[in-house]
Amino acid sequence: MSAVELTLEVLRDLPCSGPVLVHADLMRARSFVGPVTSRQAMLAAQVEVLREACGSRPFWSPCFNYDFCKTGEVDLRSAKTQVGPLGEYLRTHSDFWRSTDPVFSICGDGRVIEDNTSSTIEAFGPLSGLAQLYSRGGAVLFYGAALSSATILHFAETLSGGPVYRYDKVFSGTMVTLDGVNRAIDYIYHVRPMGWSLDYDWTRIRNDLIDQNLIRQQTFRGEEVAMACVVADLVDYWVERLSDDPLYFLDSDTRAKVESLKLSRGQRVSRNEFEQAT
Repeated sequence: MSAVELTLEVLRDLPCSGPVLVHADLMRARSFVGPVTSRQAMLAAQVEVLREACGSRPFWSPCFNYDFCKTGEVDLRSAKTQVGPLGEYLRTHSDFWRSTDPVFSICGDGRVIEDNTSSTIEAFGPLSGLAQLYSRGGAVLFYGAALSSATILHFAETLSGGPVYRYDKVFSGTMVTLDGVNRAIDYIYHVRPMGWSLDYDWTRIRNDLIDQNLIRQQTFRGEEVAMACVVADLVDYWVERLSDDPLYFLDSDTRAKVESLKLSRGQRVSRNEFEQAT
């Protein structure tokens, strides 16, 4: 089987026709393309594989940049992606758009993600790119990437009422849009408690998804190189699990740490307990 055929196989017959958000580890997927003469040629070849595999479905990629949370400033015309070369390659090509989000922007083709024109933007709220991936009947493809790259998990946490082990924090600043407009915004993002390590049990999470037939896997030369799932099925399952157990995602050490706080049902950790309000 060719690289395209293998990637198509994991996407084939998924009961959804919306955008495909691709989390990519191009080093692990390097065997999917032949010998190339340069980094740019390799990226172009990988994009060709992914576009062909997505077929008529829109092709999306994370174009995340976290600097706004540190500096209070971002210019979406020039802010580089900090989560791998695929999104950065797409950002610099005119046939891909970039969504208007100071941190979790997405690059893609097809119908553009609708802008949230409010002065208050929620990272994983109902107008976010991930929310629109969910509402448009999308899929997630892990192209050489591990399940731990699944940012959609944070959208599920938000839908469940907000993770009890994170608190909402407002980052205020200025965002320059792609058409050069300066916007003063407040960005709401649920963060881990300051000074804490907060770890998810990705092995158990992955095994549960396999047991529930919610994720498809593909191997190439004995190595798992692709996984895919329907976003709505994935998110709905996770929201259900969080309803039964708000600490479902956590590994045993982190769970014990949160349980030691003796939070009441539905209560979330407080920012005031971990950092001074500014």
